[in-house]
Order: sequence, then structure tokens, then C-alpha cells
Amino acid sequence: MFVRPEQVAQLAKRHKEINRIRLTITHDGSQDQMTVQIEGAADAAQIYADSVRDILKLRGQIEIVAKDSLPNDGMVIDDQRTPG
Repeated sequence: MFVRPEQVAQLAKRHKEINRIRLTITHDGSQDQMTVQIEGAADAAQIYADSVRDILKLRGQIEIVAKDSLPNDGMVIDDQRTPG
């Protein structure tokens, strides 16, 4: 799974109501898993999922989170997979 920060920025640009986005990538032993946390419209999860598939060319779990709940640290991709 390979996602570039520019792709995440493109996703935010497509939906002006999005405040912050963070992708978390994990590995469950057999495959990579992607969770997309979005500070955005509570009723737009399916719209965001469609945009993720369109822009990132991947499927992932979409979580709508409260405004200002994601850290403002500049990190948009949190790769938690362990090398090996």
C-alpha cells in the first residue's frame, strides 16, 4: 500500500468542509489495513469513501471524528506497520 501526502491533500481539497484528515495504516498479519479519520460532515462517510477510492485507488475504513480531535502536527499518514 502506497499513499502520498499529495493525494491526501487532494482529498481535502475536493471536500471544502474537511478540516483535517489522517490515514492510519496497519498490518493484521495477512494484509494492510487503512483507516481514514476525517474531521468533516457527519453524514458524508459514503461520499468520502467514494473519494478515497477515486483519489487513492484504495479502500479503507472511514471514521468521521469531531472537529479539532485530530492533532495539528502536520502528519497526514501514520504508518504503524512494523518492518520485516
